[in-house]
Amino acid sequence: MSDNYSSDDYEVVADAKLPQGMVSVRATGDGDFGTLVQTKTHAWLMDEPESVEGGLGKGPNPLELMQASLASCTLMTMGMYARRKGVELGDTRASVTYKKLPALPREAKSHFTVVLEFDPQISPEYQVKLSEIARKCPVHKLLTGMVEVVVEEA
Repeated sequence: MSDNYSSDDYEVVADAKLPQGMVSVRATGDGDFGTLVQTKTHAWLMDEPESVEGGLGKGPNPLELMQASLASCTLMTMGMYARRKGVELGDTRASVTYKKLPALPREAKSHFTVVLEFDPQISPEYQVKLSEIARKCPVHKLLTGMVEVVVEEA
């Protein structure tokens, strides 16, 4: 999606007034789930698919964005390591699937699976090292660590 998109009711543009590191979200009024996401440098739409009542499919849904964050961070972390070692990742890819598990006491209730597809030119030994590095991406660490979310009123 482009960083600039116009609609009759709103404009999808980055908000230079936002502090670096802050994300702001507001309802667009399109369907029940349409939201405009803005950062200091980017903006995009999010929604639920049309298969969900009230969804118009105008953008990824929150879980898809979480999956994209994990896959992107994984690939970026491996890329940073590979660049430092002078190795090209070529057509290496990361994909993520999400599954909600039955809730059991003291056990994870959500399951993300990251699948790494390495470029054929990357040796099996280096693939093992990159798989280790993949587990060090900040989003992976966030999802596997203890997280506290605080909701405050402005």
